[in-house]
Amino acid sequence: MAAGRHIDQLGTVDLSWRDLWVIVGQSHPNTSAVHRARNPDTWMWGLPEMLAASMLDELRWLKWSKTKNAGKASNPPPEPVVRPGVDPKKPAQMRVGDAMTQEEFDRRYAAKLASN
Repeated sequence: MAAGRHIDQLGTVDLSWRDLWVIVGQSHPNTSAVHRARNPDTWMWGLPEMLAASMLDELRWLKWSKTKNAGKASNPPPEPVVRPGVDPKKPAQMRVGDAMTQEEFDRRYAAKLASN
């Protein structure tokens, strides 16, 4: 266990339940056995791995786009690299809302300037 503690010390002055909670909560996701056990499919995929997969997707698409048959039904674009925890068929979530009019923006901006 981390910090030179042993599980046999749990519940004593040497290793309180709070100490265990802090050790588990502050442990790095890639080195924590608890994190790996709770996330067996995704624990190896951090930001660097996601960025590498994105670069590979872009390179594969670029290579495909330079072929003679790019865009034809007989030659569909390459599928993206499967990422754990990401549904490839589900589009990315976008924030959608109603835009305010220019007059509304001007009114709010003027009120903000007046209050300062």
